Amino acid sequence: PAIPGEAVGGDCRTAGATCDHGVFQFGSSCIRFLTASAEIGGKYFRRFAHRVVSGATADHLVEVVEASPSCRLIVDGTVVDEVPEAAALGCLVDFLLEREHAGQPLMARCHAAAVVREGRSILMPGDSGVGKSTLTAYLVATGMAYLGDDVVALGEEDASLFPLPTCLSIKAGSWQLVERHYPGLMQRPSYRLYERDVRYLEPPGHYTTLPSGPPPAAIVFPAFVPGAATRLEALSPLAAMVRFVGAHTCLMGTVTEDKLLRLIRFVERTPAYELSYSQLPEAERAIAGLLAT
Repeated sequence: PAIPGEAVGGDCRTAGATCDHGVFQFGSSCIRFLTASAEIGGKYFRRFAHRVVSGATADHLVEVVEASPSCRLIVDGTVVDEVPEAAALGCLVDFLLEREHAGQPLMARCHAAAVVREGRSILMPGDSGVGKSTLTAYLVATGMAYLGDDVVALGEEDASLFPLPTCLSIKAGSWQLVERHYPGLMQRPSYRLYERDVRYLEPPGHYTTLPSGPPPAAIVFPAFVPGAATRLEALSPLAAMVRFVGAHTCLMGTVTEDKLLRLIRFVERTPAYELSYSQLPEAERAIAGLLAT
């Protein structure tokens, strides 16, 4: 039997138990999530707190179950995928993206943030710790719309942006930098996730969200460098592709040569930059300049 967790994606306190994280809405579906996985627990589901549907009857039951050395994704009692344990989170992310953006053929996903201003978007790929979330928090606090700060998918037709609908996450070390823009941030609960403390801000009352965005006007690889002057350096398509692949980019669905060529063409035709910065207002001005061109 499943053991109920704490409110909004609680963690089970019994080793090896199946944990019930509750019902969440993705797209038009209400989905109950059960996990028996060391990789995916309640701390992961807290980032979807704004998608909790209290008291709702689930349309689907999704289970993530370890079957060492693999992990199974089970939907309504049917095993739909079985992957190595290390790939379990990516498998779940693909499922959530496909549910959230049902009917939209998705080309690839990457570890990235994305924002929109006046119908133009910026995609900011990068590994954890480079400053994506902090910069995104500042950008949306100063008027840009939020797409995501964790995983963003590219549409197959024209590389439109389709985000995983997570809360804005602000990590320890950045709280004081953005606190004045988000009253009450320091009173939010903090959680230990992947050896870092994080606070989540839900959209209502904090910032504007969009369900999707247009193809990016530019790809920006942000890098917070203490004490550095703000510098926006154009990248060649080859350098941009190397950075893009390094941001955990992978093709979605069936991998085909055509899909790979579409991804390559997207990187070739989209202006790409490395943004080094230490001051958030200066970084915002650099990105605003790209959106204005």
